[in-house]
Parts: sequence; C-alpha cells; structure tokens
Amino acid sequence: MGQKTFESSLGWFELNYPEHWTQSVEDDGTYLFMDNEEWKGNLRITAMRLEDENAQQQPERLKKNLKEELERKPSSRLIKLGDKDAVYWEKEIEQDGDSLMVYNWTTGDKGTLLICSFVIDKDRIDENEVKAELEFAIGTLKSIRVE
Repeated sequence: MGQKTFESSLGWFELNYPEHWTQSVEDDGTYLFMDNEEWKGNLRITAMRLEDENAQQQPERLKKNLKEELERKPSSRLIKLGDKDAVYWEKEIEQDGDSLMVYNWTTGDKGTLLICSFVIDKDRIDENEVKAELEFAIGTLKSIRVE
C-alpha cells in the first residue's frame, strides 16, 4: 500500500500514513487521519512541546511524563512504538449511542509529547478490514519522526 507524508503545521513532527486516508486539523491543533470513503476508525494525534529551559533535561522530563502516565492508568503498559517508548492502554466508551473501542498511546521525543488514539466501532472489532486499519494506525505511529 502506498504512503503519503505529513508534516505538522508547527514542524514538530512528521509521519507517513496510508494513501487511502485523508488528513485534517481539528480546532485544538489535533491532527486527524482516516479513510473518508468508508470509515473503519480514525487516528488522532495531539503534539505538545515540553517547555524546559535546559534542553538536556527534555529526555528525562519525557520519561517522567511516561512514568506518571503508567501510574495514572493501572491497565496501561510500557511498549516500544518504533524506536520510541510509549505508554499503551485501551478503553471502551459510549458516545452518541455507539459503543467504541479506543486504543491510546502516549509517546514522544526531543521535547515533544504525543498523545495518540485510534477509535473504532466496538461492534466491528473482529472484522478483518477494521483490524487492518488498526495495523495501519500502528504503522503510522511507528513512522513518526520528531524534529
């Protein structure tokens, strides 16, 4: 499957995403990626800069943020997302009468914290095409390069 390249509006990160997905920016600076032709889930990425006077402290601050995330979410676990550490957890939510499954990752690099989620219709969780979209989302997250 072909890929497109995306660079965030502030230049903090870039990534590759499947060519059948579209990309848009939400009001709060969150980036949304999904297949607009047939919705099988959507990937959201919000980037935040960790402000620190000493740039050398940024890797430690990011590790501290991930550790705090692990402590706040008992069902979470530390994983590798490409070459970056990430905290991963899942949750089920109800929204507008729909049951949704939300896959969450918190990761980052070089003083940029990335809050990522992929949302799918829980009723379609076992469909092969939905499983494939989740794999596309994970591949997209693994491709992130922080500037």
